[in-house]
Amino acid sequence: MIKQILQVLLAFFIVICPGCKKCKEVGVLSFSSNNLSVIPYTGDEILVLKFFNGYWDSVKSTGKLDQYNDINQNSNSITDNQGCKGDYYSIEYNNINFTSISLGSALTISMDLEFDNPFITSQINRFLSISIGTDYGPRGFFYNKIAIENDSLIVVDSTVIFHKSLLIGNKEFTSVYEILNAYKGSDSFLNVYYSIQNGIVAFKNHAGGPGFVNKLE
Repeated sequence: MIKQILQVLLAFFIVICPGCKKCKEVGVLSFSSNNLSVIPYTGDEILVLKFFNGYWDSVKSTGKLDQYNDINQNSNSITDNQGCKGDYYSIEYNNINFTSISLGSALTISMDLEFDNPFITSQINRFLSISIGTDYGPRGFFYNKIAIENDSLIVVDSTVIFHKSLLIGNKEFTSVYEILNAYKGSDSFLNVYYSIQNGIVAFKNHAGGPGFVNKLE
């Protein structure tokens, strides 16, 4: 009798309740050590931004995040964990945020390493995204998302310009990417100068430029 009851319950879960089937992990996407080096910050830094017009601001890292998210075909973003609602990829996500420590400022800077949702794209693409805004509008000033390969950014269009060397103020930097603002709603930051070795080294805004970024550890 007990055996018959168990058979009936099993039939229910298989036939009547297909949504109750256990979902499964179909793959894992991870960053290589070279990929991770694209964001050179450790999570303990303070960045001092010196604007062309004499204004300055400072932002402090709130720590570095590295986690895996379970992403399926219904996920709206690479951090949108859907739980067990279908087969999923376990996908690495890396992030660092800086928030202002200057009086009266709400400036924020965010950098992410992320993958495309593999259920949506046929290729495995890795990206660095940079956002500059405020704590009430994280993309209000600057945003761009750039494809990466190994430990380099990929220059695929006019929004990214590579400089073998670049003199910024009285300091020369090598292998600098000039990243233009893809967010058209603001001219507060027109572009960001970024190097794999130093991170954000300078920027240009509507007041002229460049403005400089000093890293304190």
